Amino acid sequence: MLFFSQCFYDTIVPDPIILPDEVSFQADILPIFNASCNMSGCHNTGGIAPDLSEANAFTSLIAGSYVVKTAPETSVLYQWMLGNEAINMPPSGPNATYNALVLQWITEGAFNN
Repeated sequence: MLFFSQCFYDTIVPDPIILPDEVSFQADILPIFNASCNMSGCHNTGGIAPDLSEANAFTSLIAGSYVVKTAPETSVLYQWMLGNEAINMPPSGPNATYNALVLQWITEGAFNN
């Protein structure tokens, strides 16, 4: 007798990213910067540009041309966060939820809301 068996592999499907109807700079984007970017020696006041401290983040991103409202996917901020630049930002590597929030914020017009 000859038996054939098949191997089955579980496919791990990541949980879907659920985004708010409207992304708020204050409520959704600043917490990302505070958790991952705005720290001593990084993107804080007096640190590496852009200054992502709470008081300066919005102005620094817009005035520094880190955000392209007409082509959000090409925004320097978004490209760094995807890991498409020389160094991953944040250094821990891309975060799909953070990236989705930032992209949606830019797509919605990158408002200081």
